[in-house]
Amino acid sequence: MFKQAKVISRTAKCLLMALSLTALGGVAQAADVVNKATQAHFIDATTAHIPQGYRSWTHIGTFATPPGHKTIIDGSTREGAQFGNTYVETSALAIYKVTHKWPDGTQFVKEFSESSLADDCDKTTGACVMNHGKKWPQHMGNCDKTTGVCVTTHGTGIFQNNFFGVTYMVKDAARFPKAPGNWGYFAFGPAKSDKAYPQTSKVLPFEKCAGCHVAHVADKDYVFSDLHLGLQ
Repeated sequence: MFKQAKVISRTAKCLLMALSLTALGGVAQAADVVNKATQAHFIDATTAHIPQGYRSWTHIGTFATPPGHKTIIDGSTREGAQFGNTYVETSALAIYKVTHKWPDGTQFVKEFSESSLADDCDKTTGACVMNHGKKWPQHMGNCDKTTGVCVTTHGTGIFQNNFFGVTYMVKDAARFPKAPGNWGYFAFGPAKSDKAYPQTSKVLPFEKCAGCHVAHVADKDYVFSDLHLGLQ
């Protein structure tokens, strides 16, 4: 009986080891491949469709620029303060955290919004008392048009009001074999609102976006990782 028990025990150990190796193999394989369900969608060789569900990706940081600055989307000047909200597709980030390399298929989105210093604010004083015909949930006092800072009953701050555009960065070795790092860059907008975003974009020329990444972060696979708290 004891000999039989030893045989069963030895068999169980072998089975557990085989299952463990299979599981580890599956994890290793999964760690090299981005999620196919959220992969980039291209209309043709140089045209990308705006990615779906990017706001549910991992948010890695937001930057702000004062009112009156140009947007990198097309060089136009925005009246309000600008915010760049950056997201990375989650499965690519998981791989990066393990390998410290961005896998083929990685996608970044930077969605731009701005503070409200336009239609629903007084042009002279900057006071914002209405929100597209509705009362603000809190009292909005004066908004400084130089800094974009508004005074409210709950404190002072800069408030994102409306989305107006998206920039998009995709790593695709098959599609962009000669591009630095195999990255393609796209822009959707500007638009009056996120509901009016263009649905497609041609890949941007080198001087529009790639040139800046090549000049400043070539040693980081062309990603401004040091500027995003979520990547540090």
